[in-house]
Amino acid sequence: MAKYKEEITVNANEPENAVNDEIPEETVTHLTKSKIKQINIEKYAARRAVKLFVCHLLDTEVVKVHDKLEKHFVMKNISFRNIMIKGTIVGVQFLTFKTKQRTLISVDDGTGVMDCYVEERQFLEDTRDEVHQQMEKTTEDFKAQADNVTLKGALMMLQSAKVRLNKLPHYRNFKLGDCVQLIGTLSEYDGKRSCFVVTIVNDEPSSVYQEHVENLYDTVYM
Repeated sequence: MAKYKEEITVNANEPENAVNDEIPEETVTHLTKSKIKQINIEKYAARRAVKLFVCHLLDTEVVKVHDKLEKHFVMKNISFRNIMIKGTIVGVQFLTFKTKQRTLISVDDGTGVMDCYVEERQFLEDTRDEVHQQMEKTTEDFKAQADNVTLKGALMMLQSAKVRLNKLPHYRNFKLGDCVQLIGTLSEYDGKRSCFVVTIVNDEPSSVYQEHVENLYDTVYM
C-alpha cells in the first residue's frame, strides 16, 4: 500500500513529485491525503472501464451491486458497469441462444476465473471479408502497375487494416492457453457473475498489466 504524508506538493514542472499519473498535473497546489484520493477516484471513475482483479469482481463483499444505479456495481466510492480483464483462457464452450451464437470463454487472471460471453459480430466478419477482397484486387492491380504510387499507398493501408483486424479474433477462434485482454459489461444473475464482452484482442503474456492494476489498488482504489 502506498504511504502518504499528511500534505504533499504536486508540482506540474516536477512530475516526479506527483503521487501517481492518475492525478492531473495542470496546476501547482498542496493536496492533502484525502484530496489526492478523491481526485484519483473521480478521474478513474470517468473512464470507460475499471481494471480490477477477478477475485474481487467475484467477491460480493468487495464489489457490491449498486443500490441506486441499475445494472451498476460499486467498490469503495467507484461506480461502474464496464470492466477490463487480461488473462489466460482456461475454458471454451460454443453456445446457441435462440438465433444468437456465442462463445463462453473462462479467463484466468491469476487471482480468479471469470466467465465471459463473446457474441458473433457479423459486421466484423463482413469487414474482414471486404478487406480481404480489396487486398486481392489491389494486389493484382499493383502487379500490373508497380510504379503506381496511389495503388502502393492503398495496398499499405489495407495491409495495416488486415493486421489490426487479425488482432480481433473470430468468436469461434479462441483456444485454451490464449492470452486475451477484454473490455466487457459485468453482470450478475441468480447469484453468479459473468462478463459480456464488448471488445477483445489477442495479447501477449506480461507482468506489466498486473503491476499496473496493483498500482491502481495502492493509489486509487484503497
